[in-house]
Amino acid sequence: MVDAGTSTPSERTERDERDGAVLLGGVAIGFVLLEVIRVWMPSLVVILGEGGGAGPVGLALAALGTLAIAPLMATLLGPVPPRLVWLLGGAVLLGSRLALQLVDGGTAQLLASTVGVAGGVTAVAALAAGSARGDVARLGVIGGAALSYAVLAVLASVDLAWRAGTFGALGTLTVLAVAAPPLLRATRALAGGRAAAAWPWGTLGPALVLLGVLVGPTGRVAVATDWGPGRVTATSVAILALVALGGLVAARSGPLLAGTAGAVLVLTGTAAALDADAVSAVVGQAALAAGLGLVVVSGVRGGGTSPRRRGVVTGASFVLFGALTFAAYAGSLVVLPFGVNAVMLTAAALLAVATLLSTLRAARLGREPASSLLAAATATTVIMAVVLAGVGSLRSPVDAAPPSDDGSLRLVLANVHYGYDVEGRQRALDVGELLTDLGADLIALNEVDRGWLISGSPDLLSTYALATGLEPTFAGASDEVWGNALLTRLPVLEVQRTRLPRGRDALTRSALTVVVELPDGSPLAVIVTHLSNVDRQGDTRLPQAQAVAAIVARLRERGVPAIVAGDLNARPGDPELAVLEDLQLTRALPEGRATFPDRGASVQIDHVLIPGELVAERGETLATGLSDHRFVVVTLRSARDED
Repeated sequence: MVDAGTSTPSERTERDERDGAVLLGGVAIGFVLLEVIRVWMPSLVVILGEGGGAGPVGLALAALGTLAIAPLMATLLGPVPPRLVWLLGGAVLLGSRLALQLVDGGTAQLLASTVGVAGGVTAVAALAAGSARGDVARLGVIGGAALSYAVLAVLASVDLAWRAGTFGALGTLTVLAVAAPPLLRATRALAGGRAAAAWPWGTLGPALVLLGVLVGPTGRVAVATDWGPGRVTATSVAILALVALGGLVAARSGPLLAGTAGAVLVLTGTAAALDADAVSAVVGQAALAAGLGLVVVSGVRGGGTSPRRRGVVTGASFVLFGALTFAAYAGSLVVLPFGVNAVMLTAAALLAVATLLSTLRAARLGREPASSLLAAATATTVIMAVVLAGVGSLRSPVDAAPPSDDGSLRLVLANVHYGYDVEGRQRALDVGELLTDLGADLIALNEVDRGWLISGSPDLLSTYALATGLEPTFAGASDEVWGNALLTRLPVLEVQRTRLPRGRDALTRSALTVVVELPDGSPLAVIVTHLSNVDRQGDTRLPQAQAVAAIVARLRERGVPAIVAGDLNARPGDPELAVLEDLQLTRALPEGRATFPDRGASVQIDHVLIPGELVAERGETLATGLSDHRFVVVTLRSARDED
């Protein structure tokens, strides 16, 4: 180990240049890898799962098999120089990222993203193997991942890979042009040999899970605060900057201080961030962000481990990343005794325990002097955060036109399939544009994702609200950031969120009730719900329909008529519909209009049920190609106008 007091100026300069190359190389690989992961995961779910028929076990095996390439490749390190593996993995990642801009969904998208993830995790394993100092290398990777989420926030939660046209092409080329030089420059700095400790690299996978599920999604801030889009974006960017700043603090301080503080912040921050319905969750996100930077970067000095060991530990941490991610979301497919919160607490506990157990050992190994590049890195982080937050704060919805003065009321019902079409392409921007063109007064939405990592961490409702200018209201179902929503041009008087009986369903269902004020001053309730697709002899969907009927009945007792709109997973004549029709609700859509699937629709399972106070003037379905369901468009009018 070189002592700062005995090293020559040329040695310090050489060390700083090496550390700078490793830091920037880590930022580049972390940024692009997270971009590709956010395409890869939904591609697995939609293309391999829904399109290919793979069940939860098949999806998990495919994901873990891809991530397992990293530790397998790491076993070759030693005879094979780390810099060669780094160069190969980085080239594959960048090439795949370019390919994602050129392909148009389907199998090609799945293959390109899978190859890219395999290349990216292999490159990170090689970075761990070849870096003389693991703290600087991990600071780059976790900082690049956080920067990727900050850019996503500024881009209204729609990655460049999903953007067509000139903007998407130029954005992708810019990313590649900025990322390629640091990757090449870092190659010369990855000499390998016995250097930094291996165990801290095991924190990377669990940290990326917590970053992607709890810290990165802007939708979690929006759900917790109900702030406007500009303020939400600026806040999210500021929180993500704390990841890098926490890492910079850890790189400057001793492992005992950084590791202990980081473990405490990870545990307390995770616990506070879990309940996204509370404003305290934002404070928890901030604490967790700083804690992640501290625990990932701390505990690095010395260790004398081999390149192969460092690479294998890093690769294994990515396998753990895959296992934790799929465990967190497997509950949406199969009934499990635990949920996403339990998995997040497990990930936090793993990080905290590993860090606390190792800080004493790391402290005994001594420490290298803090690199002089950290001051510049801190300044750069702050400047980038201020710029991105400033740009993001400018986001604001368009001005919505007032309701029509002809007495009509247009309602759109859309199951948006968590933002993806059947080819696995995210279509949030296209859906927002279509909803704007339809000019609806009320837009009922099912399967609205506001931050699932496995879906690419979108905030669909904010995207649609920005496009239409309508006021958004959301109700979580499966968890706080996945459920039903209503966009309205009419003033909102009252909001109620109701959990429905779960029955045999893996997903928890909900009903969102929004009372709006019509132009004539009278109230109208809109109940947006999504009933279960799992049912055996009426044990699940029927109790849910009965719960919705009870809401309608209570509103009627107050003199408030109610519309029920949603994917009810029931056909005309089914008992679930009969329960609601017994309350004198009628179907606004003619029986012959099928709504599912979007291509070659054969059944009507999406319904708009209206009270006697309204009549359906027109009802139609739209085959949009933007979801797996057709959108329902109905024009309503007061029954008094017909008399």
